Amino acid sequence: MLWLVTGYLACRSARRRDFERHRKWMMRNYALTFLAVTSRILCPSCR
Repeated sequence: MLWLVTGYLACRSARRRDFERHRKWMMRNYALTFLAVTSRILCPSCR
């Protein structure tokens, strides 16, 4: 759910032409994405 929220906030910031805030939200979104990928690699049976 957080991944969707951060993606939405990043897109909204970009549409408002607030590119500094967009960059920050995209970094958060990127971190959440790779947290999910890494956790599936390290603990595949923990779903």
